[in-house]
Amino acid sequence: MLDEQPFTMTLDLVNTRAYCSNISFQQNRPGVNYLRLPMTACILQPDNITRSVSVALLAHRINVQLNITGPYFVGGFRLCLHGPGLIKDFHRLHALDMCQFFSTPNQTLARVATLYVVFIKVVNQTKPLHVGDLSQYDGRWATTFAENALSDEMIYEQDGTYIRYMVPRTILTITFSEQPFFLQNNQKPV
Repeated sequence: MLDEQPFTMTLDLVNTRAYCSNISFQQNRPGVNYLRLPMTACILQPDNITRSVSVALLAHRINVQLNITGPYFVGGFRLCLHGPGLIKDFHRLHALDMCQFFSTPNQTLARVATLYVVFIKVVNQTKPLHVGDLSQYDGRWATTFAENALSDEMIYEQDGTYIRYMVPRTILTITFSEQPFFLQNNQKPV
């Protein structure tokens, strides 16, 4: 059930004036041209400075690239992942509903930034109270994050801050992967 859970990613781009027409998603695949991913939503939030964009992830192990064309900067972003829950017989898949905010103090997002998201399966097995009954399994995802240079501070110190708002494109690459192991918790009736 965990392997088949579909995920939707929403990015809240904070302090940006980029329009929906300037934003696109693609799946980067090794040795193959990229595959364009259609946005499922693109909304300007009521605060008038946060653009929320959503895309359905085609797999749990995927490399997604957000492209913002034009001289638009991003102050920070909130990554949200959603996946529906499911109950099937004695098995329960918990909904995935998590968000994490990323930014750098007093700076905008780098022209090219990378984020790594790692999924870990967490399985809880509850043994039956009566002999012969079936065990109940609950599954959910745990996530960990690693970022790689969200800021262009070193480039700005070398080349000058005047280039900060003259970039033709901003690229945020998010690599999703899954650990080959899982965590299992076994519960037995007393």
